[in-house]
Amino acid sequence: MTDEPRDEEIARQIHAPIEVLLQQTEAEWTLIMRRTFPHSPEKLWRMLTRPDLLERWSPVVPDRTLDRPGPATCREHPHDTPIDAEVLIADAPRKLVHRWGPELLSWTITRAANSGATLELRQTLNDPTRASLYAAGWQVCLGRLAAEEDGVDRERVVGDRARAYGCPELIEHHREAFAASDTEQHERNTMTTETTTSKIVGTVVCLPVRDPAIALNFYRSVFDLPDLEASEGIIAVELPNLSLFLIEEQAFETYSKKTGRGVAYPGKGTGVILSCAIESREAVDEMLDTADAKGGTVTQQGGVDEEMGLYLGYFVDPDGHHWELAYAGE
Repeated sequence: MTDEPRDEEIARQIHAPIEVLLQQTEAEWTLIMRRTFPHSPEKLWRMLTRPDLLERWSPVVPDRTLDRPGPATCREHPHDTPIDAEVLIADAPRKLVHRWGPELLSWTITRAANSGATLELRQTLNDPTRASLYAAGWQVCLGRLAAEEDGVDRERVVGDRARAYGCPELIEHHREAFAASDTEQHERNTMTTETTTSKIVGTVVCLPVRDPAIALNFYRSVFDLPDLEASEGIIAVELPNLSLFLIEEQAFETYSKKTGRGVAYPGKGTGVILSCAIESREAVDEMLDTADAKGGTVTQQGGVDEEMGLYLGYFVDPDGHHWELAYAGE
């Protein structure tokens, strides 16, 4: 098998530039891989979620389309024992999070400025000593994905066949790269351990909205997110260090009942203020003007707060959720 002629386009894509990181947070290790693709976000989404397309390039071949949260199983080969592939987040065509046996795969698609897209994979690792094996394996798989062309039949590169595309050399390359950064990573982890004991690795804030179409138009405009979309009543707003989910009222009520509470919107008072650090005074003022024009309410125009030493402005979105815009100044 390994002496058969290889597909040179697949080989070229496998060895194309790719960013690979091994990150430790507390006791958890995460493999991070990021590269650009000629495909659109919509095509990448199909390649990540449809079983008939996943079997062309991925070791994850599920028993159903991974386009909605809920139970699923997967296997690499038809004769394999199925493993857990439960979908936790499915936000087309941007974010997919699902289990892969005992580990977690998080896929994030970002539309490129001109054409194509960037795909980021984050895989939790139960055994960090296998990081170089996973990195090499995924590099081969992602290269095969990048080589995908409509109407062109290309081989699936798995098992011994991966040797023809340099997988053993890639394993050694990543092993050396991870070893070279081990000392620096250890020092960084030591500093992190000294400054924090948090087990939190990410934060999502969920807010109810009465009309997703109105909320979508508002947040697209105020936060300058033209690619923002709604999927099954959920608008996923990815902000620096925060994921904000705006959820249609009935869906939010189903979610909130798990906590023993119903849906509630801010009334005359407020229990939550969402605060964002903004890059300039001008940006604060522009966002306030846009909020006002798109159906929000500006509760305080931009101005210097002498006590806090910040340039602050405040608005309320169409559903009554309160926002603070803060510029720290020079």
